[in-house]
Amino acid sequence: MIETKFKETEIGKIPEDWEILPLESHSEYVNRGGPPSYVENNGVTVLNQKCVRGIYVDFSESRLTDPTKKKIPNEKYLSPFDILINSTGTGTLGRVSQIYEMKSPATVDSHVTIVRPKKNTIDPVFLAYYLIRIKAKIEDLAEGSTGQVELPRDKIKEILVPTPTLCEQHTIAKILSDLDAKIELNKQMNTTLESIAETLFKHWFIDFEFPNEQGKPYRSSDGKMIESELGKIPVGWVVSTLREFITIERGLSYKGAGLTDEGLPMINLANLAPNHGFIYSGTKQYSGEYKERNLVRAGDIVIANTDITQKRDVLGSPAIVPNIGSEKILFTHHVYAIRNKSWISNLFIYHLLQLKQYEDRTRGFATGTTVLFLPEDAILDFQFVLPKKEIEETFVSIFKKLQDNMDLNNSESRKLTEFRDSLLPKLMSGEIRIPIEGVL
Repeated sequence: MIETKFKETEIGKIPEDWEILPLESHSEYVNRGGPPSYVENNGVTVLNQKCVRGIYVDFSESRLTDPTKKKIPNEKYLSPFDILINSTGTGTLGRVSQIYEMKSPATVDSHVTIVRPKKNTIDPVFLAYYLIRIKAKIEDLAEGSTGQVELPRDKIKEILVPTPTLCEQHTIAKILSDLDAKIELNKQMNTTLESIAETLFKHWFIDFEFPNEQGKPYRSSDGKMIESELGKIPVGWVVSTLREFITIERGLSYKGAGLTDEGLPMINLANLAPNHGFIYSGTKQYSGEYKERNLVRAGDIVIANTDITQKRDVLGSPAIVPNIGSEKILFTHHVYAIRNKSWISNLFIYHLLQLKQYEDRTRGFATGTTVLFLPEDAILDFQFVLPKKEIEETFVSIFKKLQDNMDLNNSESRKLTEFRDSLLPKLMSGEIRIPIEGVL
């Protein structure tokens, strides 16, 4: 490590050999996007606040805009290493992402600010990480009333940036980006493993192409089928409902005063991804009173019973509770927990709850106007084809291996995230300095 002398500045202690410059000095362009003219096809990709979640832009939440109806100025088309800042509203305000590659022309809407760094004075990745590090300070720059706050462009330009030499910036950026690249790789690997499991489930239990006694696909090898209320199904299989195998419990109606920095982890709506999946960052900590029925454990299934939007993309979404470092895990009243009372594995049930038929049913059963609610019967009375036990067990044994790999990837990613988050402020303040020759 380098022995460093520090100086007091407007942004705290930094090394004596670092400068402080306003963000405007490091930027070619700082401005918001424009209002889109949304279309379903043949448009330009437009990124919104939902796309700005972490260092990597989430293109899955993007939409399309018609540039012939709403002209897009050339400077508002995104370039690699542009930095995006959420600039309106609450909750997402101040979040930062960065463009790393462009597969097609793209822009942003009027809720997102584009910061285009000058590459001759600042490492764009270093600048993005610094802005992530000061998210709370960026939020403090907002103006307006509750729910209508926004970040003025002039205040963004005035953000003070600690500025080491370009060589040191590159070093810091590489360390942090390498950690995030590994986290992203783990995420992509898990997406692939989930896709394999989903494809296998549909092949076996929807197309009925599970292996027969000779190891050949059952249905296409003239396996015997019988008529049922859900169409033709294999001989020995039956139509059933989830009610025969599970019960459902609603979670804790908690008090805000119980939310603390330390306590039991509590699963809530923020943990449920659209359609299916678990979002680790959504977990809250709770120190208030609860009952045993308000607890779940790793391996249990939880389901969103509430949706505060009208899109219905979270309502009914299932997730398997991961190992999050606690034997006792709470869940809120906005979430159902499945209590399995049968021989069917939770892993099999979890895949049932990813089927399009289940999604259509739960979205159709939603009640309420502003806030949507999912009745228990929508889940309990869902019909499905129950396989023979030995077929279900074979599938579960295969999926369990995939799940174990996904759990390992998630565990590694959590540790890398914690390490990155602890390292980020120390690198950005010069508290930790790494010999440049040892890295580059």
